Amino acid sequence: MLLNIDDYRRAARRTLPGFVFDYVDGAADDKHCLARNRRDLDAITLVPRVLRDTRATDTAVEVFGTRWRFPFAIAPTGLNGLVRPGGDAALARAAAAMGVPFTQSTASNQRLEAVRQAAPDNPHWLQLYVMQDRSIAEQLVRRARQCGVQALVLTVDVPVSGNRERDARNGFSLPLRPTAKLAWDLASHPGWSLRMARAGAPQFANLVEDPDAALSAQAQAALLSRAMDRSLVWDSLPWLR
Repeated sequence: MLLNIDDYRRAARRTLPGFVFDYVDGAADDKHCLARNRRDLDAITLVPRVLRDTRATDTAVEVFGTRWRFPFAIAPTGLNGLVRPGGDAALARAAAAMGVPFTQSTASNQRLEAVRQAAPDNPHWLQLYVMQDRSIAEQLVRRARQCGVQALVLTVDVPVSGNRERDARNGFSLPLRPTAKLAWDLASHPGWSLRMARAGAPQFANLVEDPDAALSAQAQAALLSRAMDRSLVWDSLPWLR
């Protein structure tokens, strides 16, 4: 029975190959930032106001002129397709079911237009990395406007990639390098392996404008290795607008 986040985490550990679980569950270096985030969340306390009429409670908020059922949104995560094919659209539908916005990552594995159609009436935001080839951002913003995305979430905190030690120990990279350890990991998780075999390797589907011009795994890895535009400064924002 899955009742809380810890239950889902344990289920994910059983279901996913080790290198996939570690990618999702891990953090950079000694994981100090992750630990601090958890401590900060644990420190949040809900203080009840007693002797109040609670027959008509309302958790809704209004943000940017749109009413949400809860003061939360689904944050952007890349490589959802590595966890499960169609993961981006599944998150968009889940957000719509809960009445909160969904944020799609630049590094998502489904086309922006397809994910938008999965929940066309729900707030849909696009998280944007500005890469050295700024035409990638330009085509993403253009497509986002055309399919009705309401907001851009500009990400500026990753001029270099984090040193993810769990990924390094697993030898996880794109493209996957065949090893005996990887073969055993895949064989030990047949459900995941069969789903991936049917769907094909995840693609960074939004890094190219033409939906039929999918990049090879090698080309994707090469693009991401030189990805982030380290020259981005406050004065760059008028270009984006």
